[in-house]
Amino acid sequence: MKSLFKVSIACLLCICFACVSDYMPHLGQKIFNTVFETFDGAHLLFVVGVTVCITIILKKWARNIKAYYIFWGIAFAVSSLALFNGHLYLPDELTFGIDGTLMDKANKYSSDLSMNKWIFMEYYFENKNLVISNEEKEKDNKNQYIYKMAVPACNVLVDEQIEVSEEKAQSILSYPFYDDAPYYFVVDKYWEKTKNIRLIESEEKYIFCSEEILFNVYENLQSNILPESKDAFSVLNEIVKSRPYKNIKQIMIMLLLLAIGLVITLSLWGKDYLALAFASGLPIGAALWCICGIVFMIFNIPYNLFSVLGSIILVEGIWIRKRKNYRNINWERFLDFMLMAIVCIVLLVYAKAYFATHDSVVKCAMGYRLAKFGSVRDILSYAAPYGMLELMIMSIGYMIGGDILYSFYPLMALSGILLICIGGYYLNNKEKNWLMLLTLGGGLIFLLTNGVYILSCFYMMAHGPIAVYTLLLSV
Repeated sequence: MKSLFKVSIACLLCICFACVSDYMPHLGQKIFNTVFETFDGAHLLFVVGVTVCITIILKKWARNIKAYYIFWGIAFAVSSLALFNGHLYLPDELTFGIDGTLMDKANKYSSDLSMNKWIFMEYYFENKNLVISNEEKEKDNKNQYIYKMAVPACNVLVDEQIEVSEEKAQSILSYPFYDDAPYYFVVDKYWEKTKNIRLIESEEKYIFCSEEILFNVYENLQSNILPESKDAFSVLNEIVKSRPYKNIKQIMIMLLLLAIGLVITLSLWGKDYLALAFASGLPIGAALWCICGIVFMIFNIPYNLFSVLGSIILVEGIWIRKRKNYRNINWERFLDFMLMAIVCIVLLVYAKAYFATHDSVVKCAMGYRLAKFGSVRDILSYAAPYGMLELMIMSIGYMIGGDILYSFYPLMALSGILLICIGGYYLNNKEKNWLMLLTLGGGLIFLLTNGVYILSCFYMMAHGPIAVYTLLLSV
């Protein structure tokens, strides 16, 4: 009954987060600004006073180590807010609650038009075949980007050439299109449901459109035109934004990575250090996914959701069979930690707080390419300077239509903070150690009042995750 009550409360909190996020998308940003503007007059002396008061309270009324950590947590939160002094110096782009896609970020952070074209192509040809004529296939010097980079070879089909008049071509171009003259990519009314994109040629124009529009272009044309704007980039972005269950998919991916890591960490530390097992679950799970993916790349094994997940299940099944030490785990405490983890994941997913730059967009786009092709054969030279961690993780989101996995970065940062706290807790054998508490509290206060660190927690680059892995190795 007690466990059922806990599960019910956690589910209720998650539902509340989701509803508030959907109906009040700017609430997180307003709360963030209000809180930090409230403490404009705070100084370091205030923090020292809070520390002294908490110390006195702990010595008189605290009865166990849990009380110490609760009181120190309160002191830490108040001190952190005070030391911000109302100014965090974070970029304006780090906003909360705004639902965005890779196309949004490409349009906002990239001044390179070829980058926008690259991102557009990934979405435009997603899960679609490209049908070309025999004559077009023999023209090796044309459309190299599209044939080799935007569409996998197995999805390029050859059919008879279709003659299209100039009048019909203009009718097709009455729909929104992406202008990359002499190439035009049309987002017509059949595009979203079609399986085949046709390449047609008319008056030295190469037009990409759905196969169905070629045979229905004259039927009620005026009533079938999509938006009045011919900006296909914006039209396609709106279609992508409206795809259902993106947040739910992202939550499931984060829980999947956590579960993959917990299988390993629970067998290593679950009996004596359950909190440590949970704090390291997500980093270990993400690392295992990446290792498996890299092995697939080396041996030229197709990389997709089912092949990687199946391999991980097989490996972890063998691991479980070899290490039969899960029975001594406190499963009631496990449920408490799992519910807290779910609530944290839901909160950070629906907070939608992340910061991206041009390099972030490049890595997300390469993750998209990796999910589409199942290899990095054409982008390895670009991916090598960045490493494979983010490409592998981002690719999971595109495999299931979840788009950018922005919550991975703050969740990894949270894992790092928990590792610091839990490491100090266990190193002192769960006993009170004033020097450790002061050092830990002071260190975290100055860490989380550093604008650069706060930014790195939400920055879609490898800096934050790599720091967590370095910390994990030291623990």
